[in-house]
Amino acid sequence: MRGLIIMVALLLVLGGAGYAVWRMNPGLLQAPASAPAGAPETEAQPERLRAEYCSAQDAVYTYRRDPTLTMRLVDGPDMVRAYGASASSYANLGNLFFVVRQGEQEFRFAAASSQGVTLNYLFPLRNDDSVTIPAGVDLIQVSTFDSEFAYTPGLPRLEYAAPAYIYAPNMTRYLYNNSSPRIEAPVDFFDFQSCETTAPPAAPEAAQPAQ
Repeated sequence: MRGLIIMVALLLVLGGAGYAVWRMNPGLLQAPASAPAGAPETEAQPERLRAEYCSAQDAVYTYRRDPTLTMRLVDGPDMVRAYGASASSYANLGNLFFVVRQGEQEFRFAAASSQGVTLNYLFPLRNDDSVTIPAGVDLIQVSTFDSEFAYTPGLPRLEYAAPAYIYAPNMTRYLYNNSSPRIEAPVDFFDFQSCETTAPPAAPEAAQPAQ
């Protein structure tokens, strides 16, 4: 009998507490309102791929001020000839090319690192196999950054993670002076845009035996 009285008292206390909570929050037990019929559902936007999940050889970049201006990094022939007063001041010339395109126009730059204090530069190619490296002029310096805008030293390596941003402030001046129709683009970044797997070069066909 005593236990029954205690149970009834406990139920009354819980019921009173529940009633007080309901009075303070009348919508607590209501079902959430459904969207009106015919209203378009908001689709979750897919998360953009980070550059670090793409290799540099597969990365596609677009210019921030002009998305029709694109850049890709490709393997160089490692046999670029350098001429000019400062030709001996740079290393690894010809290992890596930066290829910039707009429409039918294409510009190829051989990348190199300076000796001593390492800075990276791009040299416009002449006939695909030689560059001129003068002394005492403004060269096309290039810098790369990761997704957090942290500077990444050295030149990108094609088989490793791609830079998120590429900055070559003097390139736009070169493009302006060497393009037709003329390319006019304020100084800005090339931003990582997408990852497109590059097809491997076709294997040479085996020689057919003589009949």
